[in-house]
Amino acid sequence: MFSFALPVVPALALNLVVALLVVEALRRVRWSGPTFGHLVWALASGGVALGHAMTIPLGLELKMHYLGAAFLAVLVGYPRALVTMATIFAFEAFDPLALGHATAGDPMLWGLRTFLMAVLPICTMWFVVRAVRRYLPANLFVFLLGAGFFGLVLTCTMQLLTAALVFSAMAPEVPAGFWSNFVPYSLLLAYGECWLEGFVVSVLAVYAPQAVALFEERHYLQPGR
Repeated sequence: MFSFALPVVPALALNLVVALLVVEALRRVRWSGPTFGHLVWALASGGVALGHAMTIPLGLELKMHYLGAAFLAVLVGYPRALVTMATIFAFEAFDPLALGHATAGDPMLWGLRTFLMAVLPICTMWFVVRAVRRYLPANLFVFLLGAGFFGLVLTCTMQLLTAALVFSAMAPEVPAGFWSNFVPYSLLLAYGECWLEGFVVSVLAVYAPQAVALFEERHYLQPGR
């Protein structure tokens, strides 16, 4: 993700819109749900936060970091995923030293980062999972491949390309080789990330289906009931 100054009015507007979305997500979280669900949420959130701590500064306002929003949505559901990602980016925005981001302390960028790196992939994952459930057969492997692998790849591709377009449109200077080197390598790394995440989703869906919030066990394992 990138970190350069935005005009005050658009930055504040984005912050407000994203804040309202987070409030709505907090309202939709099932706080009285099973303890196991909260445990999965806490563990998954900690893992994603740790991944975001492993940031590689690339210069010229560019940084490479773990994505994780779509994967988190599959595991814990859309509202919880958005709350977690918004919190992670809030730490990065309001504390320059938070999670190892030495240059991320700009509250005016919180809305932009959260929208591109959380709201967008989480909403895309919602559409993917809905489409898989509605248009494809009710089969375990359909979910594992359609949502757990290809859905994650599609979402990460859309997320990175959208962020790259926004960067190209708004950055004071687009680095040489941005589209020919940085973007392709980012996609390559993201696909590796998606493969590992898909593997985790597959294992959990088979051995601990209650740990995958978007996996509807009754629909995929007991079709017709």
